[in-house]
Amino acid sequence: MNISDTQSRVCYGYSRNALGQFVENDNAPIIKKIFSLYLNGCSLRSIVNWLGENQIPSPSGKEL
Repeated sequence: MNISDTQSRVCYGYSRNALGQFVENDNAPIIKKIFSLYLNGCSLRSIVNWLGENQIPSPSGKEL
């Protein structure tokens, strides 16, 4: 992946508006919850388990 690829990609939980600015989309609350769990000491495995228990698909739509 080169630098131009990373500059054109939009992170999960965000999209671009007509002006090219990043704005939160419908998935933003999920991202905020993941960060909250992590900052409260949850392991990555427990976060993955939480996502599965809550039937939240991966960004590509694959099962966790």
